[in-house]
Amino acid sequence: MNTTVFTPTQIHILKMFQYTKSAEDLDELKTVLYNYYSSKTKSSRNH
Repeated sequence: MNTTVFTPTQIHILKMFQYTKSAEDLDELKTVLYNYYSSKTKSSRNH
């Protein structure tokens, strides 16, 4: 059996998802995360 080890970031995101009470909350959180990581990717390509 394989063991999965989560990074601190993954653990934090999992904890954030425990507060989503509706599909709308989930969609909003996913959008925020997508926008954040999308902007970081674009930023790193410009340097």
